Amino acid sequence: VPQFYHFPATTLHQGTNKIDVLLVRSAMPWFDAGDMKVGDYDLMVGPFKRRAFQLNQLIFINIGASLVLAILSLVLAFRSDFRSLGIWVGVFLLSGAGQMGFYYWTDPPLSPLARLIVYFWIVAAQPIAWLGFMAAWSGYGRRWANWSLVGALLVTWVASAATMIWGGHSGFDTTALLIDNSGSTLTALAIGLFFWSLWHGGAAGRLWEAAILLLCATLLGVAIINELFWNTVYTPIQ
Repeated sequence: VPQFYHFPATTLHQGTNKIDVLLVRSAMPWFDAGDMKVGDYDLMVGPFKRRAFQLNQLIFINIGASLVLAILSLVLAFRSDFRSLGIWVGVFLLSGAGQMGFYYWTDPPLSPLARLIVYFWIVAAQPIAWLGFMAAWSGYGRRWANWSLVGALLVTWVASAATMIWGGHSGFDTTALLIDNSGSTLTALAIGLFFWSLWHGGAAGRLWEAAILLLCATLLGVAIINELFWNTVYTPIQ
């Protein structure tokens, strides 16, 4: 989580100053560390203030909005004839809020291994919820999709936990690869199902819904491409 740290002038001296950063790890073989930028606080805080807001306060706003919308979706789901739509939207929003909150709850009452397992469980729920929503919206596979996807989620949870617990030194990387590849595959299937539905007239009478989902599908497609080819923001530290 990007943060600003203000070092008092009394801690610095003329010439070269050395800043030691201690990183303590457990249950994963490396760290994700971004570049550290050091400079005069007053000169740096201005240009980066907007970026800091986007990466900090705005995240909490998004978490709050996601939780409210998730609760509304789940409440409406049980008052509607199309429950699966609202349930999958609620699951997607809850998992998104959980993933955002994961990075800010730095000291949960969990061991490092359990914390990473919970993180992978949260992330795994998002593409499955997206595919479940698209199956419900398009009407294709509505009879089998819900329980099949719940089963797929449970299998993914068990596989990720087992890999983390018994995978040894490579457990984290193997689990991350499993979650990334399965998530990208499920998301691609959801996008394909959406366009299949459009091709067969699924947007008839629902043009606004289709337009919004087209935007979502485009953003998800870009995210998949970015994850597969250009996700090089962080440098692993052994």
